Amino acid sequence: PGGTGGPGGPGGPQRAFMVTGGGPGGGRGIFGGGRGGMFFRQQVNRMRLTFYDRLDDSAFDARPYAITGQPSAKLGHYNDQFGANLGGPLKIPHIYNGSDKTYFFANYQHDIESSAVNTFSTVPTLDQRNGLFCGTTLYEPFSNPATPYPTVADSNCSGDIAQQIPINSAAAGLLAYIPKPNLAGTAQNFLLQATEPENTDNLNTRVLHTINSKFNLNGGYNFESERATNLSNFPGIGGPESTRDQSVDLGLSHNWSPRLVESTSVNWSRSRIQLQSFNSNGVDIAQQLGINGVSTAPIDFGIPQISFTNFSGIQDPVPSLTRNQTLRLDDGLTWVHRNHTMQFGGEVRRLQFNTDSSPNPRGQFVFTGLVTSELTASGAPVTGTGSDFADFLLGDPFTTSEQFGNPNTYFRSWGFSAYAQDDWRVNKVFTFLYGIRYDATTPPVELFNNIVNLDIAPDIASLAASGTSCPQCVDLVVPGQLGTYSGVFPRALIHGDYHNFAPRIGFAWQPKFIKPRTVVRGGYSIFYNESGFDTLAKELAYQPPVNTAQTLTTSASQLLTLENGFLPLTGSGLISNTEAVDPFYKNAYAQIWTMGTETSLSQNWILDLTYTGTKGTDLDVLRAPNRAPLGTSEAAIQAKRVDPDALSFTYDQSGANSIYNALQVRVMHRFTHGLMLQGIYTYGKSLDDASSIGGGTGTVEQIDGDLAAERGLSTFDIRHQMRVFSVYELPFGQRSRWANHGWTEKIFGDWRLMNIFTWQTGTPFTALLGGTASDNGTGANFSLRAEQLGNPNVGVCGGSPLDFFDTAAFGLPPTDASGNPTYGDERRGAIEGPCTLSWNMSVSKTYRFGPERRHMLNIQWQMQNLTNTPTFNGLGTTYGSLFFGQVTGAGSMRTMTLMARFNF
Repeated sequence: PGGTGGPGGPGGPQRAFMVTGGGPGGGRGIFGGGRGGMFFRQQVNRMRLTFYDRLDDSAFDARPYAITGQPSAKLGHYNDQFGANLGGPLKIPHIYNGSDKTYFFANYQHDIESSAVNTFSTVPTLDQRNGLFCGTTLYEPFSNPATPYPTVADSNCSGDIAQQIPINSAAAGLLAYIPKPNLAGTAQNFLLQATEPENTDNLNTRVLHTINSKFNLNGGYNFESERATNLSNFPGIGGPESTRDQSVDLGLSHNWSPRLVESTSVNWSRSRIQLQSFNSNGVDIAQQLGINGVSTAPIDFGIPQISFTNFSGIQDPVPSLTRNQTLRLDDGLTWVHRNHTMQFGGEVRRLQFNTDSSPNPRGQFVFTGLVTSELTASGAPVTGTGSDFADFLLGDPFTTSEQFGNPNTYFRSWGFSAYAQDDWRVNKVFTFLYGIRYDATTPPVELFNNIVNLDIAPDIASLAASGTSCPQCVDLVVPGQLGTYSGVFPRALIHGDYHNFAPRIGFAWQPKFIKPRTVVRGGYSIFYNESGFDTLAKELAYQPPVNTAQTLTTSASQLLTLENGFLPLTGSGLISNTEAVDPFYKNAYAQIWTMGTETSLSQNWILDLTYTGTKGTDLDVLRAPNRAPLGTSEAAIQAKRVDPDALSFTYDQSGANSIYNALQVRVMHRFTHGLMLQGIYTYGKSLDDASSIGGGTGTVEQIDGDLAAERGLSTFDIRHQMRVFSVYELPFGQRSRWANHGWTEKIFGDWRLMNIFTWQTGTPFTALLGGTASDNGTGANFSLRAEQLGNPNVGVCGGSPLDFFDTAAFGLPPTDASGNPTYGDERRGAIEGPCTLSWNMSVSKTYRFGPERRHMLNIQWQMQNLTNTPTFNGLGTTYGSLFFGQVTGAGSMRTMTLMARFNF
């Protein structure tokens, strides 16, 4: 009974007891009187116990979807989730009897899972692993004049001449972690099938106590522990992960009067997440391979991150330990005065973010094929030359990056909120709600000031566009220091934004002149994103001079290798920071408005029509302001940056916008005659110029300072969505026409069929330039868009997995009249992603027995993805790669689960 309460009113058991009429012979009062009141009292003071078990076994599952057309074996896996609930009056024999005033609830659940992993990857062929390449021309790294590698005879080249290249010793060592193909073909030719074990324990407890008629006290403790093993896309690469979450709640409800209720609560929560690699604290792989300049801490031992354009890379987990803690105090007051229900309240939070991790301790090596390409006079690669895997075997990356040092950061911040709201029932047909909320969060400060920011010239974008050099346009600042362009920086290196007032209004109106009965509802509200400062603080950690961080690009004068990919920085005072944040960053906020009608077509049928709009303001923008002009040769990139005394870095600032509009139609049949049916269709569209929102990795502006060129479909845009939900009780059983008694009722009664059907169009994707065309001096790697030559979309839901969209609709951006490269004209979101179809069904039966039929056994058979329809993911959108236009993954196929729950 009851709950934790909140602004709407008090919690606790008292609300459950406030009944009138005890039954035959009963009077009025808290417990009623006579037999009815006594019966209710017995029900409340009864101990209740539930056992349940949910079993998911691969014996009932379908085979994984064969993306390449080659069927794969079904992998054995299982998931057994079992637990128990216990609740009732708190009684300690001979010590305490809590009947009628103290109640407890406890739940324990254990989950044992071995989930299946079916991951497709693209790996090099056996010839390529041996250094034999055909179909492309490879040149010696930055040789002058350009010298191709020698040719050899190879029958696997179908008449073409193969080139033999030497293999670097470090590359040979890393090659051992890249598996050989186990499927035919050159794309999606490796399938990893394995299981990931996971164990979870959950414990939830709550105590509710009625002190007297005015005070109710409640408290609770929640604990969750999870141990799992995460696998990468290649065998033997992964690591263990452990999570431990705890929270304690204490609440007090005070009924000052029948119309004035106060609710006060204190909450403490702590989360601990630890991730390691199988290689942590083992052998120093970097030292074995001769890779210099990376972390030598044993916890960071492992395989460096290797990225390709045409092949799947190596992703060894980066060890981390996160311990976050929040202490929260809030108070809410509800006052009912005549036809007004008013709520007032506020909250104070103390936030702690503690991290022990280096973001990139082993280094990242990106291979694009530029090193083995023939180059034009301007340094651009010649089409048909170069190979990213050949660059890897030679040990010559295109770019390298690293970020490590002192792994410990301790961030602290405060959060405040206050609200006031009035729900005013103007008359019987019109209700008006209005209120205001205020939220503020201080930017986190680091206890030991181990954060660094950059202060950049406000006109750096226009200087980059004109090709003007500006030494000292980038200034390094630490907490409390004076910046050249922005003045004094606070200790958090970001100024707080404390103007976050959010009004809320809404209404409900039932016009008498509209038949059938119709209710019109509408509202407007503003919501602020107060968590943005927490993310920004992490971008300022692990930066020089406190830590080591740099991103380098290879050139003829500075050839990067696997062994020496992190060269000592040259030049006095060279700034190598990789990230920075606008010190005057503003909190993003969303304005949401809605208008709709609810019409009762009949006693059982309801029609809803709703329009919703959302306007996002001051969203995140990621920039790369310290650029060289587009098309700058690799050898001249550093000298031609706007500030040649600083490397490339990303700059996070606010200022982007978004707009979402949607129309929704909902038809519902109320639960009558054993049937409940609800269907919802939504037509919506979302546009934004902030490519970093909506989940996933943020991309940098293609043209720095030209935010309008980023406007396109949001990454989460879904144009059409249809959802149908139904519950049907078969017409058999005690309250039905047929089989309502005896053995037929026990067998055929209490059967329920439930269906959840969802279909929606796919989210948009953008074709980005990769490989040798991915940078060209802008510093916006993998943010440059292709040239759009036509409509890439094939039908509503795309084509086949290996030919999902028309790749011929994209090309390389052309050169201008002077022969200089240009930016691609593709708008973000030009490619429509795969549709999603999901039909989940369950069949359940309830057996009731025992005294007064209080005991109950519920058995349920659940079927997910009943139609066995694949859900495609991992669409290849890197222009020029082997899997451009192909689907690289698929979700799980049909699965079945058996669940049993026993209540007594």
